[in-house]
Amino acid sequence: MRFVIDERERLADWMFHRHGWLFHEPYTAIGQETDDGRLICVSVFNNYNGIDIEWTSSGRYTRGMWRVTLDYIFETNGCRRATMRCRPTNLQVIKSLIHLGARLEG
Repeated sequence: MRFVIDERERLADWMFHRHGWLFHEPYTAIGQETDDGRLICVSVFNNYNGIDIEWTSSGRYTRGMWRVTLDYIFETNGCRRATMRCRPTNLQVIKSLIHLGARLEG
């Protein structure tokens, strides 16, 4: 598996085809794909204001993808918080975020 960081349009397109979500400039994205190029998870980031960034996710996250995503949010961008969107039925992601210290707000 490899991380995809230089193909944000491809990653946003994957999110659109999977969920119908559109992303507008400015945004960035990180994904992870199998050795044969099949995407398994994507994070899209937008609405960065220096303290907070909006994080939209989809797919099955590996530990490596969690590390890369959280490093991008808190180390690379220096955010103090991240606003995350996911489907309310995605209990696996919600449980993982709570385990990492997130608080539900909506």
